[in-house]
Amino acid sequence: MNPHMHSECFLDRPLDSARLMSRAVDTCCRRPDRAAQCLTFVVCDDDLVILRPVTITGLPAEPEPAEVAEVLSAVDDKLAEIGVGGPTLMVRGKPHERITDNDRELHQLLLDRYGGDQDRPLRLLGFYVAGPTTVRRMPDPPLVPV
Repeated sequence: MNPHMHSECFLDRPLDSARLMSRAVDTCCRRPDRAAQCLTFVVCDDDLVILRPVTITGLPAEPEPAEVAEVLSAVDDKLAEIGVGGPTLMVRGKPHERITDNDRELHQLLLDRYGGDQDRPLRLLGFYVAGPTTVRRMPDPPLVPV
């Protein structure tokens, strides 16, 4: 058993609370990957049960939006190819705890790309910044009345 898994296993039940989502992010975005500058995608089904986490490591410390967009295009293509998609927790893993302007830019890029009714395999369920010891959720966009 993974030492980060607690007796309350969430891998086979819906991530229907902020607490469960944060714990899933903390488990799926592993500390060695955070130290290696990663992006982790915790892909869920429509019932918010985890299908699979996908992690990409070795990103620059402060990646340019164009670099990240290129990585995201490759992720979109691969997930579409294997037929995986759905609501997704997206995580920026880093070797320090600070939230930077670059994290905010990445958050906005993910909102623009995966928020709303985009025709993409992933839909943004939440964006987190994970450091060595903390996981922080970035704010969701305000709801626009219809």
